[in-house]
Amino acid sequence: MNDIDFITERKIIKIGNQLHNARDEYLHKKNITSAQSETLLFYFSNQGKSITDLKNHLQVSHQAARKLVDKLKAKEYLYIVSSKKDARVAEVFLTDKGLEICTRLINDGIHAGAALLENFSMAEKEKLLFFLMRIEENVKN
Repeated sequence: MNDIDFITERKIIKIGNQLHNARDEYLHKKNITSAQSETLLFYFSNQGKSITDLKNHLQVSHQAARKLVDKLKAKEYLYIVSSKKDARVAEVFLTDKGLEICTRLINDGIHAGAALLENFSMAEKEKLLFFLMRIEENVKN
């Protein structure tokens, strides 16, 4: 690893930590965790999917996914229905309260993203996204 590799890696980690901390502070005010936020947004885009689908999406254990769903159900953001195809499968849906918080999370995320990339041209944003996707692939491998 040469100097530019090390500096770039450290810069990515530093920015990631700053974004993570800001996100945690924002979500704390909404009385949810980052994992709960990801769960809500997953079901926003995937109404009726199972807990196993969530487990695969988040890459967590089934128990962890179940716990997330149970906590959000207790907060009245989600509800569960037995599948008509297979009664052993629980289909998860957002309540009206869940839809409302997802809408706020998405709108606030759009504003945060716009602020983050405020001084970037569209071409620069596209290049950045391209490179971030390549970095993500490198991390997976």
